[in-house]
Amino acid sequence: MHALRAWSLAVGLLLVAAVPARAATPWSRPADVPGSAGAGFPFDVAAGANGVTAVAFIRDGVRVAVRDARGRWGGARRISTAGAAITSPDVEVSAAGEVVVAWTRSQRRAAPLVGMNRIEVAVRGRNGRWAPPQVVGSSQHFIAAEPRVAVNARGDAAVLWRGERAGGRDVLRAARRRAPGRFGRAESLGEAGSDQQAIVEPDGRVDAVWTHTLPPEHLHSEIRFAAATSSSGWTAPRTIHADDDTGPALAQAPDGSFAVAWRSGGSGIDPTSGGHAMAALGSRDGQFAPARTLSDAPAASVHLGITGTGEVVVAWSPPLDEVSGIAEPVIYWVARPPGGEFSTVNVANGVRAEGFAVLADGAAIAVGARGGITSAVRPPGGLFGAPLQVAPSGDFPALAVGGLTATAAWLTRGRLSISTLRP
Repeated sequence: MHALRAWSLAVGLLLVAAVPARAATPWSRPADVPGSAGAGFPFDVAAGANGVTAVAFIRDGVRVAVRDARGRWGGARRISTAGAAITSPDVEVSAAGEVVVAWTRSQRRAAPLVGMNRIEVAVRGRNGRWAPPQVVGSSQHFIAAEPRVAVNARGDAAVLWRGERAGGRDVLRAARRRAPGRFGRAESLGEAGSDQQAIVEPDGRVDAVWTHTLPPEHLHSEIRFAAATSSSGWTAPRTIHADDDTGPALAQAPDGSFAVAWRSGGSGIDPTSGGHAMAALGSRDGQFAPARTLSDAPAASVHLGITGTGEVVVAWSPPLDEVSGIAEPVIYWVARPPGGEFSTVNVANGVRAEGFAVLADGAAIAVGARGGITSAVRPPGGLFGAPLQVAPSGDFPALAVGGLTATAAWLTRGRLSISTLRP
């Protein structure tokens, strides 16, 4: 889950009137993240299967607060250079409790942030000690470099970002790590892209999807896929779908097959531009079946999850109203059982899917900001229940899952808070 994509939605959400939750909440009492006073947006949250939770945020550099499996917080640790202009921290936690964080650092301390920027990563080992930050690459972009981290259970990791090739032209780049070592040299994925997302399989293979704009005008786009193994470089990119596509999400089923979901037919990242939800299923060799339109209902962003049994769940909420700027509190969603077909569109009212995740047992969780932080829970194989109140106030909700637990994080009056849910 990444908080950066929620920014445009939050503008409209602030205008929506509060509606009290209509059911008792199983969420834990909100707790402040230590050392987060004065933090802002963006931030990120991640959770490991062993119960370790990490929150990365910006306050005089990148700081990370880690909560252990017993619920005890350590102090927020600054892991980047103090005083440098920094953006877009992204954090993941392995099943063993390793914490991997990536961010973009400018070599200038104040605007204008021009020139080459650095992509940096830091790793907190199982012993709780942070290794010094490692520079894995560079980018002419600052916010738009958007480094994205993925890890597997044992700590193998990859970071993807919007970099550059000879001559200054954009190209997606990646750096990979075999636990417990360092990240290797930056690799090119062969073309420009954005919205990059990746997963790291148990054997260390990395699979990635992204949005690629089409020359010569770069006004149209397609969804692309590529993979890299520990013994080879990246495969040639494959097109999954081409029709003004954006915002792909990637997930892998227990049998090794993939699901990809995205928004198609909109107008880029404009939160009022509409577009509709689409999905495609593919094999591990990168062969994807024809894409399927899930609904004509407009989508702001599309979320995806796969359960431990292989059920695929896709969810989305409508964009901001272009006249009022208000975001409608509703979730549209479909589900596909293993070997079956996608269901007709279901509707859950009272909550937006700003953060969304699916637990291994099949429970689906959505969180949104509407008169505070609210959520909806879908039990395995069931329907989303009535809205639940997580916190009476807050904005920019983000969601992470680890094992059978979901963790929500949000920003309230310049301080980060989190709550956990065990359905």
